Amino acid sequence: MIDDLALILCKGIGCKTAKLLLEHFSNSESIFSYSIGELLEAKVPSSIATILHSQKEQAYEKAKKELEFMDKNQIYPLLYTDSNYPTLLKDCIDAPFMLFVKGAFDFNIRHPLAIVGTRNASFYGKEQVDKLIEDLRYDSIYTISGLALGIDSQAHRSSIKNQIATIAILGHGLNTVYPNINIHLADEIIENGGCLITEMPSETPITPGLFPRRNRIIAGLSEGVLVAEASLKGGALITAHIAASYHRSVFAIPGKNDLYYSKGCNHLIKSQLAILTENAQDIRIELNWPIPSSKNVLHSNTNTQHLVEKEALLLNIISKEDPASLEIIYHQMDLKIPEILSTLLQLELLGLIRSLPGNRYQVQRSGVKNA
Repeated sequence: MIDDLALILCKGIGCKTAKLLLEHFSNSESIFSYSIGELLEAKVPSSIATILHSQKEQAYEKAKKELEFMDKNQIYPLLYTDSNYPTLLKDCIDAPFMLFVKGAFDFNIRHPLAIVGTRNASFYGKEQVDKLIEDLRYDSIYTISGLALGIDSQAHRSSIKNQIATIAILGHGLNTVYPNINIHLADEIIENGGCLITEMPSETPITPGLFPRRNRIIAGLSEGVLVAEASLKGGALITAHIAASYHRSVFAIPGKNDLYYSKGCNHLIKSQLAILTENAQDIRIELNWPIPSSKNVLHSNTNTQHLVEKEALLLNIISKEDPASLEIIYHQMDLKIPEILSTLLQLELLGLIRSLPGNRYQVQRSGVKNA
């Protein structure tokens, strides 16, 4: 691994060049073992051959220090040839040669959804993210965002609250967390079964130019990117356009026409780059995710047990009446109408019931089969 680290720590060797070299020479150790003449004979461009020869000793010294830092801070490297390297990201032409990961995580067993947006998030934007993630709590997913203030932080916090693993992609080294105010959130992400990821070595300074590179990883890791709230310029729209270039689905939550941080989402929808997204079902349909079974919903051991009990009671009433009117439900449940309507909507989004004309509700037979 020290040879792979040394390769990316050579100034002037980017991820594309590193991958081409590794494919040609089979391993990084052999790359450094050749003389300039031998590299030139192997069709390596003279500029690259010079870099490899002149920076070899310095690169190995840096790699040694980097490995010590990684060992001390429980960070592990993921080379793009490793079996646990994210499959979706590997398909991208500009995928990182190596990822630095803090926190154990298997990227290839669940559906990844990226959620991004403005740092200046409104109450509406944060509320929409929170509701959508809550609706996805029974889906086999993990979320991805950039640990920035605003929408990113809300996506991470809502995921943790709903016991959904979430991963944060950083635009700097893992020797720090930016913004500093999110240090505790970063710890919570790992404690909740997620991880922190960067392609930058530990001492990489925080510079604005690195964040677009961070955004391509967010887009590349995901099956779809949801833009929750954004202006016409900024990182969220950059991520959306990168996702589209990778042939990933782009989603956007619509906002009021006269709000500055709604203009980005509305533009994505108007230009048909993004799918207008009102709820979790819009995402499930587009990405062909299965609707969570009623067994998962009614017997989950999460900390939303109170909500699950309401859903189970309501589903039982509807099943007995089949169909049940809102009036009948109201008289059999000790809840106010707004709370009943909210629970009905949740059951409908989960595919367990369907609404009928005249405020009546009927069980979806395919939904209760597994209960």
